Amino acid sequence: MCEVLRDNLDDHIQDIAESIKTCCFIAIDTEFSGLKSSLETKPSLFDDGEERYRKLRGSSSQFLIVQFGLSMYHKLPDKNKYEAHTYNFYLYPSSFGPRDVRFLCQASSFEFLCKHNFDFNKFVYNGISYMNEEEECEMRRHISTGKLFQGLDREFDERELQEYCSAVAVWLSKAKDGETFDLNVDKRNDVIEYIVHMELRQRFDTVWTRRQGDKITVEKVPACEKQKLELTDDFSQVKLENRIMDSLLGFTRIFRLLIQHKKPLVGHNMLTDLLLMYDKFHQPLPDSYKEFKNELHRIFPTIIDTKHISSNLRKLYEGTGLMESTNLMDLYTALNSYKGRFKVLYSPDICHGEAFWRYERDHHPHEAGYDSFIAGNVFIRMCHLLCNEGIKSTSASPMEFYQYMRTIEPYKNKINVIRASLNHICLDGEDPISKRPELLYVQPRNPGSNLSSSQLAMMMSQFGSVDIKMQGTRHALVAVGNYRCMWDILKAYKKDPDIAVVKYNYWRHSQTARRLLWSGVLLGGGITLLALVTSNTKHR
Repeated sequence: MCEVLRDNLDDHIQDIAESIKTCCFIAIDTEFSGLKSSLETKPSLFDDGEERYRKLRGSSSQFLIVQFGLSMYHKLPDKNKYEAHTYNFYLYPSSFGPRDVRFLCQASSFEFLCKHNFDFNKFVYNGISYMNEEEECEMRRHISTGKLFQGLDREFDERELQEYCSAVAVWLSKAKDGETFDLNVDKRNDVIEYIVHMELRQRFDTVWTRRQGDKITVEKVPACEKQKLELTDDFSQVKLENRIMDSLLGFTRIFRLLIQHKKPLVGHNMLTDLLLMYDKFHQPLPDSYKEFKNELHRIFPTIIDTKHISSNLRKLYEGTGLMESTNLMDLYTALNSYKGRFKVLYSPDICHGEAFWRYERDHHPHEAGYDSFIAGNVFIRMCHLLCNEGIKSTSASPMEFYQYMRTIEPYKNKINVIRASLNHICLDGEDPISKRPELLYVQPRNPGSNLSSSQLAMMMSQFGSVDIKMQGTRHALVAVGNYRCMWDILKAYKKDPDIAVVKYNYWRHSQTARRLLWSGVLLGGGITLLALVTSNTKHR
């Protein structure tokens, strides 16, 4: 694993770009500052794809990605072996000009991060900035109009800036053309450096500034020379603006490399990851669920969710111990055990590239880089099992990556959804029809009694996962997680003296449907009466 922070991103970005360009696929993972912004966004078994998107959209815009893992997998030439180049990025949105991001933190999420040794100092002090396209356009307009230097809209210690300017003014009063003066300005903060460069040049007509090592060097130059330097120097205003934009874009530059090369993206249970990536690095999440799916599929044509694959393979490998759990770490442990490796012959070796060995020695679950690596590992292991399904072990052979991709075609662009009316959404088409059990309809047997949502939940959760949706005070819908749960509830309350529980029927139990039916009856009756009157008139 290679750790990437704000002050070493530029040192690694060329290697990252080359690895993205030449790899077979890229595994990703993210860690967040929170998951649910309110009780209303809690997942429910009533949710379809559109409703779940609406809930996640509301939360995703308020939470941060605090860590991003990228693991590029390379097939080694003439070997049955893959090499992973894994990077772990700490992210933090820089404040600059009009941009001062407000975000939510969830205590349970921070406790979870603490438990898994998340470094909050790296997150805040050295996290890499990012922007989406809308934020970038606003920032470029802000810089180009010079508002930053009207003293109205910049987060900076003005006293510190004045000290720099005063020191230069004193030096300049005695300096001759060509002489220089050094200022100690923190080179790790591109925002501060940019402001110092531009402020000094605007205040003093005869100075030019450059970054040299740990200092900003101020040189006294004739005014005519300064105009030439603006066109030719490596520290011209245009180049400084490009540098500050690169710094503010930060991780977005990596994200755009992913879009550019369109390599298959692999993750585990990645719906929330995808929404946050879209919102933070691409564009604000659209109101329309369909628009979100279309645009996400346009920028990433192939996305593979290992949670969805493993959920579908559980029955196939029942009893083998390989997919008893679809938890990522459990899958990694099972599929890399002796039984997992040799269930089918010629399962490829997977190693870490040179300078990426940290994860070979130790496990770091819930560090984004580590989880991205094991998601990629699990993907390869499952692909190899699927490719050789139904083939005698004596007929097995090493597989090429294109064979893996052909085999998992039915699972492409299908993203797992937890606790919902459907088990996955489809990014490149219509979502599947729900295979969950029918809803249950509950009402009290006593005409004077009311129902309690919390009491119903307590009564019925003993049979399995349930969610309750009240329909007034006397009626409720119950969504269940599986058919066994549904039948157990129906059986348990078949002769209950207090409540009646039946399968939900839209035309019998929906108030909307009943109103429609009565409207139809009344309308039909009116038409019949009109026909009788008309007929009677004709026969007079």
